[in-house]
Amino acid sequence: MRINPFSVSCLLLTITCATIIIIALITRRNTYLHRVWLWFNIAVFTWGLTSFLVTQTADIHTAEILWKISIIGVIYTAVFFFHIVYVFCKIPKRFLIAAYIQSFIGVIAALTGLLTHLQFIFDSFYYAVSFKWGYPFIYSTWVVMILYGQYTLFKTALRSNGILRIQLFYFFAGTCIGFSGGAVNFLPVFGFKIYPYSNFLISAYCIIATYAIFRYRLMDIKVALTRAGVFVIVYLLVLGVPFGLAVWGKGWLMQVFGQNWFWVPMSILVGLATAGPFTYIYLSRRTEARFLREERRAHELLKQASRGMVHIHNKKKLIDLIDHITTKTLKLENGQVFLVDENSGNFKLSAVRFKSKYHYSEIISRDNPLIQKLSVMEEPLVHEEVKLKKQELENKPNDRIHEIESQMQKLKAAVIVPSISNGRLVAFLVLGEKTSKRMYSQEDLSTLWALSYQAALAIDNTFLYEKEKMRLAEQSRRQALADMAPGASHQFNNRLTTISVTADNLLDLMKNDSQGFSKEQLIDHVSEELGIIRDEVVKGKQITAAILQKAKVKLEFDKVDIAKVIQNAINLIRLRRTRESLGGAREPGFIFNYPKDIPLLNLCEGTMQDVFENMFNNAYDAIVIHDKRKIEPLPYQGEIAINISRKEGSVIIAVEDNGIGIQKDNLHKLFTDLFTTKATAEKGVVGGSGLGLGVMRSFVEGHGGAIAVDSEYTKWTRFTITLPVDFKPPK
Repeated sequence: MRINPFSVSCLLLTITCATIIIIALITRRNTYLHRVWLWFNIAVFTWGLTSFLVTQTADIHTAEILWKISIIGVIYTAVFFFHIVYVFCKIPKRFLIAAYIQSFIGVIAALTGLLTHLQFIFDSFYYAVSFKWGYPFIYSTWVVMILYGQYTLFKTALRSNGILRIQLFYFFAGTCIGFSGGAVNFLPVFGFKIYPYSNFLISAYCIIATYAIFRYRLMDIKVALTRAGVFVIVYLLVLGVPFGLAVWGKGWLMQVFGQNWFWVPMSILVGLATAGPFTYIYLSRRTEARFLREERRAHELLKQASRGMVHIHNKKKLIDLIDHITTKTLKLENGQVFLVDENSGNFKLSAVRFKSKYHYSEIISRDNPLIQKLSVMEEPLVHEEVKLKKQELENKPNDRIHEIESQMQKLKAAVIVPSISNGRLVAFLVLGEKTSKRMYSQEDLSTLWALSYQAALAIDNTFLYEKEKMRLAEQSRRQALADMAPGASHQFNNRLTTISVTADNLLDLMKNDSQGFSKEQLIDHVSEELGIIRDEVVKGKQITAAILQKAKVKLEFDKVDIAKVIQNAINLIRLRRTRESLGGAREPGFIFNYPKDIPLLNLCEGTMQDVFENMFNNAYDAIVIHDKRKIEPLPYQGEIAINISRKEGSVIIAVEDNGIGIQKDNLHKLFTDLFTTKATAEKGVVGGSGLGLGVMRSFVEGHGGAIAVDSEYTKWTRFTITLPVDFKPPK
């Protein structure tokens, strides 16, 4: 094996292009651009391999045949480059046709002997040092195509924006490096005896340009150049050490190893070539870590956020968190989350970051091509990829891809990340451009895809949690109605008994005229008795209204008097908690204070009534436990105090009881699912499911409010609910 700088550069180029070709074939991206890029690399591979073989032959006739094949590779390198520019920049098609016609003429010229008089130059290999008529034609058209292509690339890049602009600048930078090296290679033909060291530049060019073409999802240009630089350095060492040993250590090796001396550099070459990929990976990761420190910190934050999502059961809070953490961490210009409506199947805008920048539909139909595309995606949808696909299919009618691209443009979406659970699209995250104007890297997209998987699980959990919450609320309501039956029956019997006795008194009074009542006295007695009947009827109506209110709960938001909601809850709890249900404890007293000018609030009356009823029920249980444990001072009388006040645009409701209280260690767990402090062994106390307080909190937060608790064990517990006056209910 003959080793010299030109042969090393040709071998490096051959290995590089072969690797690119294999990757292109394995990934099988069947797009127009990738097919042209595959043929481009085959052309460069042809030049690299035949040039390497030229450096290894001592036969001038073999060298001449190899140079002819090599020239064909050079011709089509320029043509396929021009074809790629045509795809990117939409130059007139007649120019592309002219380029292929020129290539056909060039191939004929190459095969008929346009190069003559090969000479063994630089004491290394055969090289053409004169030419016939065809060579100036091939070389000049080659240069014209390259210069025009470069000019068009640069001009198009300046007019473009987003990722396409960066992609074009990548390709422009890479081709400038590569073709500069290639152009110098053939100067010896014109009499300039300049050694073709520039051939090394072509390998770096292939790496940079391939990254711009083969993968749309680009990284920072510094990283791309760093990878290319590390690659060149590593493989220069891999090939350069054996080369240097063979050239400058040949004499010493022959003295030590005799005629088999060449096996030493060959063995070293094999060993270094084996270690080369691992060395490249290690060094590229170390160098990239310096450039991508901030980006990887952002990825770690997103991963941490995704792991915590499954613990959030409030759907609105979860969606807002996903939108906020993503746009803030990646520093995006805008971001939206669309969530599926389980009833219609359409997707509704559920969270938006920088709302002033969003001016598009809040509902996207499930039949929309974008939704259908996202439903089958196995990776994020990148706008620049869609635009390029649209360009490739410009001459083929494809309304679907045009509609998808149009939708993404209206959404101002650089990337859309679908969240799919059990084969069903449950949400998608719309991400705008980065404020830094940097592109989304593959690492960005991989992290976002992992985030979307966790988000899909978390969203599914919120759906299940809401269904379970509604089921528990309905179960609680039905149980409350069942619990009311004894109390309501007792209260109705009392009312009816009073009415019956009063009516009997009236009848007796009317039948017995011997009592000597005057007319005025008779009227007074009748009025008094009728007043008793009227009062009992009013009480009966209140009982009936409370039961109907519980049975037929309103689920819509409306302007509601919060004091009436609380009073209804008090009436209901008194019906539910009969004297028997208190286990012998005395019935608690209620103290209800509120200002007369309290404003009406936007409330879902039924759910808020459930909140207060559940709160009063817990207070009853706490009072029963306190009574049963005979805690000093005695005698003990349970009491529940409700105070409503206003503060800075909010209404604050404080509910305090003097029951058993809550231990400090349990306060922070109180709203945790499946956690309860109720003691089921004590008479008069019904054991809790541990879900009631969690449902209470979700109901309050669903009204834009907040709930807090404070307590001193064995003395008191206070729940404080804050509700905004200007809350706008969801549509």
